[in-house]
Amino acid sequence: MDQEFFEDVQDLLCSDAVQRLKLYVHHKSGTRFDHSLYVAYRSYRFAKKMGWDSRAAARGGLLHDLFFYDWRDDGSPEGWHVTEHPVQALREAEARFELSDKEKDIIVKHMWPLSPWMPKYRESFTVSMMDKYCAMMECLFLGQRKMRRLGLAKLAI
Repeated sequence: MDQEFFEDVQDLLCSDAVQRLKLYVHHKSGTRFDHSLYVAYRSYRFAKKMGWDSRAAARGGLLHDLFFYDWRDDGSPEGWHVTEHPVQALREAEARFELSDKEKDIIVKHMWPLSPWMPKYRESFTVSMMDKYCAMMECLFLGQRKMRRLGLAKLAI
């Protein structure tokens, strides 16, 4: 794992809110924490390679699914989960952390093109695409193996 990535997200990783994501199963093969960490790291690496804002990609990626309900339960908020959970994640993140405009855009627009809000920044588009890639890998039960290879699995404990 890249030390710079860890430094960029360390404060978020140590927060109770992000740690609470370990309580929610996500995409069959892991937790919402695992998924968010995987998306954050993949987004960070791609943005860094492109010379973009890798810090915003990492932080927005880690917070993109910061909501505390199981969307499959009857007690989840009204509305279509695809459009509702990014708004909820942004609310939760704004209540707990200082966010840049780019990080806010990443969080609220990560479901594009399934949601109507098109990303404003290339880092937002990157997180949106990495979210789909990571979800696919997790649904194929390959996400945990990839996380181990990337050195991320030890953070999920």
